Amino acid sequence: MTDQQNNDTIIKRYSNRKLYDTSSSRYVILEEIADMIRNGTDIKVIHNKTGEDLTKITLTQIILEEEKKKDVVPLKLLKGLIRHPGDTISEFFQQKLSDPVGNIIGNMHKTIDDLLVKVDDQLLAKLDGKIERALDSANPIPSLRQEVSFLRKKIEMLENKLLKLADRETAPDNQKETE
Repeated sequence: MTDQQNNDTIIKRYSNRKLYDTSSSRYVILEEIADMIRNGTDIKVIHNKTGEDLTKITLTQIILEEEKKKDVVPLKLLKGLIRHPGDTISEFFQQKLSDPVGNIIGNMHKTIDDLLVKVDDQLLAKLDGKIERALDSANPIPSLRQEVSFLRKKIEMLENKLLKLADRETAPDNQKETE
């Protein structure tokens, strides 16, 4: 059975504290409800006789059970909840945790964005290098340019040698005429 308004899976809590999953028609324990939530199932826990919504209380129990196993909630936080009995728990969480959690989430988004920019830059650099190598191998112009430059130097050297030889041949003739 699901809640028609929210498509929540209905869990009925009986006076003997047993929990009954109406969608699978079986009794469940808190750990199974936690698994359902981790898997993305939205649940709603109601008292079988009164119809009172016990979802928040049940989720709190799940958190406390997890605390017993893993020491998840910091001791300072637990003491703060007890020291401020006039505050509701939701007010306490909003006052004490909303800014730090918001900052953490904001920092996470910024870090992810920075990483994406770095990855994009690195990928673009690699891609540019690969494209350049591919063009060089497909296009013989750079190698032809080098070869033309080499041949020009050779031609210049040959021209210089020819000029020197020509100067030598004409030099004795000039000397003969002056004599």
